[in-house]
Amino acid sequence: RVDRRQRQMCIRDRIKIMMLKTGCSLLIYSADSLSTMTSFPKAISMLTVHHLNNSRSQRILWLLEELEADYQIKQYARDSVTNLAPPELEAIHPLGKSPMITHGDRTFIESGAIIDYILRHYSKAAVTEENKHRLTPQVDTHQYEEYLQWLHYAEGSAALPLMLKLYTTKLSDAGAALQPRINDEIQRHLGYLEQALKGVDWFVAVSYTHLTLPTI
Repeated sequence: RVDRRQRQMCIRDRIKIMMLKTGCSLLIYSADSLSTMTSFPKAISMLTVHHLNNSRSQRILWLLEELEADYQIKQYARDSVTNLAPPELEAIHPLGKSPMITHGDRTFIESGAIIDYILRHYSKAAVTEENKHRLTPQVDTHQYEEYLQWLHYAEGSAALPLMLKLYTTKLSDAGAALQPRINDEIQRHLGYLEQALKGVDWFVAVSYTHLTLPTI
């Protein structure tokens, strides 16, 4: 299991989870309506998170901590001048992006795919009567379809205007012409999220208690 101090340092690694100066985090799904999940095959080696500082791999560490999973961290640092990921990540996957995990001889990229993989294959060693947790709604339910929509929405429709905001603000006057359109799109998405939360506490209604996992 990862050393507690190392884990905490990584989780504190700018846990602000990039929301591009909007001052808020997008909670993609809540789910504390949880029951036992399928364990990872014992023959497979420990899951490794290839963690890049100031990246979205933070959410993967958060998820694994919530699951009390056994995992290890291999840390990578951005270039201090260019802020780009180091070439060592490309040795793991051609895109050289984070988050990225390896499990046995398999490599997974993309936040949604990694989250889905972990939730489908990992189970807590001990599940108490008070802690019958699943981090996803039951498959083949309306709630599960909603959960899938929110999971992919975060990295699809919602991410684009936020990333544009992040990059164009670094351009100063050169990006000024794009700001009105970008801001309009961000407000459109925030309005959509507000509407989705109207009269409810979570994006996806589930029973028992709730756990929120930011994916942006």
